Amino acid sequence: MALGAGGVAAVAAALLAALESDSGRREEEAFVRSSRSSVQIFAELAGSAPRTQFQANGIRRALGNEIDATARLLEATEASPEARRVAVALSRAESAAAGRLGRAVEAMGRVPQDAPLDPATRRLLTASLSEIQEVLGYQNAQVDRADRYGTRQERAMFAIALVAIAAVLLGLADLFGGGRSGTIALVVAAGALVVAVGWGGSALLV
Repeated sequence: MALGAGGVAAVAAALLAALESDSGRREEEAFVRSSRSSVQIFAELAGSAPRTQFQANGIRRALGNEIDATARLLEATEASPEARRVAVALSRAESAAAGRLGRAVEAMGRVPQDAPLDPATRRLLTASLSEIQEVLGYQNAQVDRADRYGTRQERAMFAIALVAIAAVLLGLADLFGGGRSGTIALVVAAGALVVAVGWGGSALLV
């Protein structure tokens, strides 16, 4: 019986070692991908920030002109008819200028399709917030993946330690022979082996 349990222990140790090695490799791979995503997020933020800031400043200025035109028109409601006509004319002119300014800013902030840029540089310059959030979501997923495989690796290592204890107890059972001490060692070894297999198998459910 001890020989049979020893064979089970050897097979379990081999399977658990393979699980531990695979989990460690996948954890490291996920961490590497997460680190690359961090670099990509930083590069896209740094590359697209000047263009985005330029457009935001231009739009803010255009909106400021629109607000000034509206305020001037409201102030002229109680003025003379001539003053109201002048205020309406100025308001229309400022509104039109604000619209042209907004369109000009949008056009100036757009990267031309025929610009001599490689795909990587174009992506950095034109990265939108939604694209950056997509990369951030991918990075978080990789961190979660690394945590999952890290947990698997820890459980597999603990199960391997239990298998090693079971192997030692099996050796003691064989040394003690068929007496009471040998039986106790054999039962405890079998229990440790069952717990080790169960604990290692639970790693696959993480």
